[in-house]
Amino acid sequence: PEIAVDILLHESPRNVHDLRGVNANNPCPYLPGNGGLLYAIGMMAGGWDGAPEVDREKGEAPGFPRNGQWFIKAEGFKPAP
Repeated sequence: PEIAVDILLHESPRNVHDLRGVNANNPCPYLPGNGGLLYAIGMMAGGWDGAPEVDREKGEAPGFPRNGQWFIKAEGFKPAP
């Protein structure tokens, strides 16, 4: 999970999002990069088939590091196939 977070938040001229979460380098309001980021965060919060078991009461989610620095609150996310 630490690597996934690092990749999603990697500083790069092509990995820039504005306050709305839209890729700032392009004029279109929706791009695959936007959907990819949203899907990845959804999987990190909701899990996937075969994801590790987590204790949601302790703020754990399958795709986020369990290093004491994250407390995840998410509801309604279903595991991705």
